[in-house]
Amino acid sequence: MAPESSPYSGPELAELRTDLAAIVTGGLVTDNVAEKGRELLGLEIVASQVQLPAGADEDVRDQAFTEALTAVLKEAVEKRLLFRRYRRLLRYVLPLQAEYLGKSIKERRIAAGMNMTKKPVKPGTIRTYYEPRALDELAKVLVEMEAEHRGEQSAM
Repeated sequence: MAPESSPYSGPELAELRTDLAAIVTGGLVTDNVAEKGRELLGLEIVASQVQLPAGADEDVRDQAFTEALTAVLKEAVEKRLLFRRYRRLLRYVLPLQAEYLGKSIKERRIAAGMNMTKKPVKPGTIRTYYEPRALDELAKVLVEMEAEHRGEQSAM
């Protein structure tokens, strides 16, 4: 008989979802992630990927955590997210594609709308309809990944 795993003790789903929405606005750039990604940066799956040299300053730490978070989000989106349209949308709005890192959220939503389905989707529809649902699903995936990493039972 397999040993029972303990209940999930990581960051709450709602907190992760709130951080994801805050991150989308400014994108996956170091200053934005450091300022708005508190709960996301508290995930053990993120912290476990960070390798810092001894005596690393705040800027180096922030950059390392941003890179680790980006790697975790890429894995979550590309390998775990079930819905194709949400994967496509999140590649642009987070953004997980390097060429969109310096772009405004409006430009990223336009790109997502052009690449999500056969027919273009308006940026307003992306923002109000698709993006919230995609972020909800991504937050669930992150909780599942964190629970697995901790050896705990996911509530999902």
